[in-house]
Amino acid sequence: MRFRGLAGKIAAGYLVIALFITLVLGTASFFLIRSHLVAQAKENLRQNALAIARILAAQPLNKASVTSVLPERPLFRLANRLLGGHYVVLDRQGIIIASNLGERFKPGMRLNELLPLHTWQAELARGEPVSWQNREFVAAAVPIKGGGGNTGTLIMLARMSNLQSIGRELALIIVRSLVLSTLLALVLAFFLARHIARPLSLLQQRTRQLARREFGVAPVELSTGDEIEELGKDFNIMAARLAEYDAAQRRFLQNASHELKTPLMNIQGYAEGILDGVFQGGEVNGGLQVIVKESRRLKNIVDEIIYLSRLESPAEKYSPMPVDLVALMREVQETLRPLAGEKQVRLNAPGELWLSADREKLLRLGMNIVSNALRYARRQVAVEIYAGSAGTAVLTCRDDGPGFPPAQMAHLFERFQKGPGGHTGLGLAIVRAIAEMHGGEVKAANGSHGGAEITVVLPPGEKPA
Repeated sequence: MRFRGLAGKIAAGYLVIALFITLVLGTASFFLIRSHLVAQAKENLRQNALAIARILAAQPLNKASVTSVLPERPLFRLANRLLGGHYVVLDRQGIIIASNLGERFKPGMRLNELLPLHTWQAELARGEPVSWQNREFVAAAVPIKGGGGNTGTLIMLARMSNLQSIGRELALIIVRSLVLSTLLALVLAFFLARHIARPLSLLQQRTRQLARREFGVAPVELSTGDEIEELGKDFNIMAARLAEYDAAQRRFLQNASHELKTPLMNIQGYAEGILDGVFQGGEVNGGLQVIVKESRRLKNIVDEIIYLSRLESPAEKYSPMPVDLVALMREVQETLRPLAGEKQVRLNAPGELWLSADREKLLRLGMNIVSNALRYARRQVAVEIYAGSAGTAVLTCRDDGPGFPPAQMAHLFERFQKGPGGHTGLGLAIVRAIAEMHGGEVKAANGSHGGAEITVVLPPGEKPA
């Protein structure tokens, strides 16, 4: 497995987490087991001591009676095992009567010097059992109650080394189980990582195909039911738009070369004709006028291409300010009055409708829409402004001309799409770019009574104070 890949990194992450959990649980288990064994040993020793103390209380308390009751190694149960224990029997003064701990606890010795029994004298005097532990022993002490009160004390002991041995065995079993679980988790992590990485690998492969401009490949089909599936859907949308953009760019280059070639050929033809003496007298002046006209046309095309490219550039400066759309369209109406001639431009609008926009660009949008409508209108152009849903500003421009050809409807807002009598074919493309720059949208349709209809919807704004 390559740990550079996503699957390897996921598996490596699982490995680190699993090892950390194993270490923590193993360490915690060891101390918990040890603590539990000590507590269980104290309780079992106490129970055994109470039972034996009742037997010793019924007979004289001396070495002979103790050894007759207690075996050499009394057994007690711990963790389903029988362990050999130790005992010490004391008289009322704390002197050892009997013990199976050898030279260390010989009869006749005072126990207070060996074990902290004096600490619990009050509890033992009340007949209450006590227990304690140190590095070597776990112990439980109970009073031996005779007919006249406490006649002595029985202490049952177990070595800590025996408990630690059992604890290590139990901890080893737990650690083995954790290691086995870790290995199983790693296997599952490997397959899970492969399952997660597989759709991403498909997306990576498709991305590389897009980088090679292979747009004809089938969309990526992912059925993971999570964010990766949503990513696949978004990727397919992006791929489709890139394909559309690539096709639009190809059409743009073809149309641009055609649009630029026509005036250039006219300029070249007349210039060569004048240079070669083909045109004489007044024809020379006419040829020069054609050259000037075509040069202006060529300049207009280049200027609009540059302007549209600027609009579509992320670096284009956008300067929003409060703009009264009604006042702006009245300005458009007055500016285009000479172009309208005998055609009428009617404006149906409220007193004012404010929005936040770049005024220069919004003015260009209005000029393009109305001038385009005037070019195809027979008698009039109707401009309507009103507030739409959610406070949006809606601008609709209708003409009474022939309307849009059905074959052009899907490409109206692409560059160099123009109808008969059109100029550069960039006007509506600029309209769409400006509308989208403002967070709005533009739509085109043929009116129910004929004629073309352009509708621009723009976000709302506030009137300045």
